[in-house]
Amino acid sequence: MPFQITEIFFGILPPKYYLLIAPIALMVAGFLVEKKFVGRITVFSNSMALVAFFIPLNNVPVLLKLFINFAIILGIIGVWKYYNNESLDSRYYNLTKYVPTIITGIILLIGVLVYL
Repeated sequence: MPFQITEIFFGILPPKYYLLIAPIALMVAGFLVEKKFVGRITVFSNSMALVAFFIPLNNVPVLLKLFINFAIILGIIGVWKYYNNESLDSRYYNLTKYVPTIITGIILLIGVLVYL
């Protein structure tokens, strides 16, 4: 049976880092979209990066779960409004300052150090 391209990639990457592929891809997308403020799509991709990494893990601290849920709610609201071409007021953007890509990256880095 011929090999697939994923076999080459996954052959190089140690299995314990497989959980990081989706979060890193989502963070890169969020970082590329981020300009002078944290945009709606960035918040959504950052929240999905956190979900993709932490959902299969056990013993995630309650405060982290609350933060992830907060990010998911902001992300869903942002994507919905973006999809419907509706604007959001400054209160939404003030809240999104707490979910930038750098914070998401730090949380994922700590998650890697603690869980992997």
